[in-house]
Amino acid sequence: MGYDCEVINTDIGSFCSLSSGIHIGLAEHPTDWVSTSPVFQDVTNSSVKCRYARLKLPEPKRTQIGHDVWIGTNAIIKAGVNVGTGAVIASGAIVTKDVPPYAIVGGCPAKIIKFRFDEDMIKELLQSKWWELSDSDLSKVGKLANKPTEFTSALKAL
Repeated sequence: MGYDCEVINTDIGSFCSLSSGIHIGLAEHPTDWVSTSPVFQDVTNSSVKCRYARLKLPEPKRTQIGHDVWIGTNAIIKAGVNVGTGAVIASGAIVTKDVPPYAIVGGCPAKIIKFRFDEDMIKELLQSKWWELSDSDLSKVGKLANKPTEFTSALKAL
C-alpha cells in the first residue's frame, strides 16, 4: 500500500497493489434524512460542538476487493462496492458500482474501459485460484506470469 491511504470496513484479497492516496469504504452521510449534518447523528468521530439528536446511522456496507487488484493513485472506491479479482482501477477513478473480474475501469464515475483478457481466459484464471497456491508452487509457475496461456497450462500440470 502506498502513502496517505484511508481504507475502512474493507476486505482485501491477496496480491493486490494499492497506490498512494486511495480512499476505500469511507462513511457516507444519510441523504434520505432532513439533514446530512452530523449534528443529528450518533457519531463519535466528529468535531461537532452542539448535538440536536443522536440518531443511529445504518450499518455501514462492507467493501470487497478481490485478489490481484491494482488500484491507481488517488482512486476512490465507495463503501459497499465489490471489486472483482484481477480488476484494475485507473488513477483518479471514482468507483460507485461493482467492478467485474479482470475489468479495467476509469473515470468519474468509473466505467469499464476494457477487460484484461477474453472470457475464456478470465474463466480459467478465476477457476485456477492461483492466488491460493503455496510459495513452492508459485515459484514453479511464476516465470510464466507474462504468458497467461502457458501459465494456466502449467497450473494444470501441478
